[in-house]
Amino acid sequence: MRRLLSALPAVAPLFLLPCFVPLLGGCAMDTGTQTDVGETRAPIIKGSDSDESQDGVVLIVDEGSGGQCTGAFITPQLILTARHCVSRTDAGSVCTTDGRAVQGGRAGADNDAKKMGIVVGPKVGRGSSYAARGSRVLHPASNVICNADIAIIELAQPVPGAKVMPLRLDAPAEAGAKITAIGWGVTDKTEQTSTRQTRTDIPILAVGPKEDQKAGNLSIGIADKEFEVGESICSGDSGGPAVDVDSGAILGTVSRGGNGSQSSAPAAACIGSSTRNIYTAVAGFGDFIRGAADDLGQPLWIEGQENPYNKGFGAVCNDALSCGSSLCTEQPGGTKTCSQTCDDANACPDGFSCNDVEGKNLCISNLPLDADGNQIVTKKSCAVTPAPVGGSSASLAGIAAALGLVVARVLRKKSA
Repeated sequence: MRRLLSALPAVAPLFLLPCFVPLLGGCAMDTGTQTDVGETRAPIIKGSDSDESQDGVVLIVDEGSGGQCTGAFITPQLILTARHCVSRTDAGSVCTTDGRAVQGGRAGADNDAKKMGIVVGPKVGRGSSYAARGSRVLHPASNVICNADIAIIELAQPVPGAKVMPLRLDAPAEAGAKITAIGWGVTDKTEQTSTRQTRTDIPILAVGPKEDQKAGNLSIGIADKEFEVGESICSGDSGGPAVDVDSGAILGTVSRGGNGSQSSAPAAACIGSSTRNIYTAVAGFGDFIRGAADDLGQPLWIEGQENPYNKGFGAVCNDALSCGSSLCTEQPGGTKTCSQTCDDANACPDGFSCNDVEGKNLCISNLPLDADGNQIVTKKSCAVTPAPVGGSSASLAGIAAALGLVVARVLRKKSA
């Protein structure tokens, strides 16, 4: 999040910075190697520790700029974040209700995506490694942050087992609804932490357009693709998701905020009843987000629908990304289904046996499967039903007599 450093007279500006801290030991090794990302500045104001259930929210380390932001998996290869986390922007911004930048707010050239590393998990420190690196930056065509502070980092490769998060793309956020904030930003207790933070039941105060103040003939406030909450987030939480407490869907990404304080203490500008924080609403950028996913051929998880990346055991799959186990295995008959590991202590379900598949013990069907993933049971061929054991001699004689008549008729036809 970016905090405004200067402002127009009589205007209480809002804008927050991503954290800029030295990376202890550096982070210049290739993806997949052990890299030391050091201790980070974190978390949400008056929050609590975030656990593995929120691992869809990640830490973004930009080695080029030295900045750190927050993002979220929307496919295994796409990270949703804020535009000011991935592009060169002004240090501060004052925006109008129609999305114009009155002061600052310029969005310029993109940072080098290949220098952006993604850290997955609730903790980070020495020995932490990048799950992936960026390959390119995507964002809407805009030269300002106002009403367009949203971006996507496309990763060099998908992250197996990524905890993709659902999105609300077809309906706006609603005033009065409550969200959960998750991120790696400055806390009211410390400027450094090793644990991602979260705070829930934060009410949405307003949905744009909303005027907060007049400056001459200018209407200063939030625009139609933005919404506002109170005390919650701070520097370093930029790009982090606003998660609907009921559905778990992402409603927006952290853009800017604060209380107008010019204190040198990072958290001072993020605390108090006068604090106003602004999110960019993802529903305003549905075409942009869908386009990024379509380019990769990776489906989005839309609010209210099934998670396309969490198919259960036995479900038909195309690749490992769609399975909750990250194991998509060819079964007898050629159909691929989501499998699971097995051993002496973890037996396979009925109809499956534990087999070595390329060095892994996986559950493989004992019978071929059809295109829907159902086991195929081969029907027995038709045959004469044998007489019941212990049947009467009369019935046996009757069968023999009948067979004799048939043979006799055949013989008569041949002799004729």
